[in-house]
Amino acid sequence: MHILNVEDDAVTARAVELMLKKEGHGCTTASLGADAVELAQKGGYDLVLLDVMLPDIDGFAVLERLMAAGVNLPYVMTSGLVDQDSNFRALAFGGTPHVVKPIDRRNLMSQIEAALKAWRSNGQTSATMAAGWTEAPEPPDDDRRQHRRFRTVKKATILEGQGIDCTVTNLSHNGAAIRLPDPAIQCPESFDLRLLTGLTYHCQMRWRNKDRLGVSLLKLK
Repeated sequence: MHILNVEDDAVTARAVELMLKKEGHGCTTASLGADAVELAQKGGYDLVLLDVMLPDIDGFAVLERLMAAGVNLPYVMTSGLVDQDSNFRALAFGGTPHVVKPIDRRNLMSQIEAALKAWRSNGQTSATMAAGWTEAPEPPDDDRRQHRRFRTVKKATILEGQGIDCTVTNLSHNGAAIRLPDPAIQCPESFDLRLLTGLTYHCQMRWRNKDRLGVSLLKLK
């Protein structure tokens, strides 16, 4: 079996690749959602292992675009979301097999098997379609979908200069998405981020899109 692993964290991606290899499976990794859509459309994959939080579009947008393009594959969702309000189990399309990070090999293989079984038992209909979607959706409005899928989790301050108040809209065990109050605000490549709870993380910027930043959480200070 050849699996498309959509994961932007290099360490996690390599770990999953080794897990799959040990089980006798091939693996191709895509770090961007748009790249994953392009690769899946070319074919040659038996299953998609799909991270929720990606630098460009999130995993739900990837699914929506693949369904709109008629790409019919089983999926397993992965996420390191730590905020309880995000309710990852509910986000995963109401029953789609899913794995919470850090990924355990036994659990990963169990969920892959569950996804394949569900896909076959539903006449090779994707797990998301089986969960209640009766037709492929139109290509999504990503900004609107982001607001629908993810709720604000924490107010925070970027500790740079006088401090920059911001909002963490997506938080995982190794990364976060941050919304700035003004797109014109300049941020350094690395900075400390203090949550309202008082926890402070040293962050490395990974991407920027208008007033949103994607960062890696390097260490807790």
